[in-house]
Amino acid sequence: MSVAVPVRRDEHDDSTSSCAGDAKAKASPLLVPPRANAHPLQNCWTLWFFRNDRSRPWEENQRAVISVKTVEDFWAVVNHIEGASRLQVGCDYSLFKEGIKPMWEDDLNSKGGRYNSQTDSTFSHKNRKLYLTDCWGSTKM
Repeated sequence: MSVAVPVRRDEHDDSTSSCAGDAKAKASPLLVPPRANAHPLQNCWTLWFFRNDRSRPWEENQRAVISVKTVEDFWAVVNHIEGASRLQVGCDYSLFKEGIKPMWEDDLNSKGGRYNSQTDSTFSHKNRKLYLTDCWGSTKM
């Protein structure tokens, strides 16, 4: 049995497809190939990655990484991405239903919310890593 995981793309390579299978513009994520006997999710979900590069417009810093539509694919992605404690300062993940961008300007997200966690500057590096790992683990569940 093979596990589909996100693959690294060149940051200028935007040739991907969505869960719906149609070709989309720049924000289109990779799609995990379907598996036999998979457990479908009620909705297709897209994992987004944000890197705070101040030399680029905010919207360009958001990248759709991958879309999943089964429970197995969701956990394959979650188990193979960098843990939150390993992300650089200013980087984050977002998980949204397909077709909704992680921005307030998206009409489908205008009444949405945000879960954000920051650590106190007095935390040691080890305690910060443990705290972020625990928060990320709780968020995934």
